[in-house]
Amino acid sequence: MVSSCQKNSDTELEDNFTRFARTLLKSFVLVTSVLFLIVLKKQNLNDKSTLFNFALFIVLSTIIFSLIGLIDTYLFNNIIIGMGIAIGMHIMKF
Repeated sequence: MVSSCQKNSDTELEDNFTRFARTLLKSFVLVTSVLFLIVLKKQNLNDKSTLFNFALFIVLSTIIFSLIGLIDTYLFNNIIIGMGIAIGMHIMKF
């Protein structure tokens, strides 16, 4: 009877560790992606930007967002909704 309780405790500990590892991975990917996007924007979108720089920014941003989508679709959907709201507010001059 004691051994069955011990097994449940071990599996619960493994489940907690797995949940923590997933959360840690999602957070790491999100923070790294945000930093990459900031660096890309500062390097490629400045006063002397060319068409190649814009295209490079769009392609690399798409790759970064697709990585976020692979890790967590819920987070990806929320980011895209936020981008849509921001673009709509910018167009409407709010």
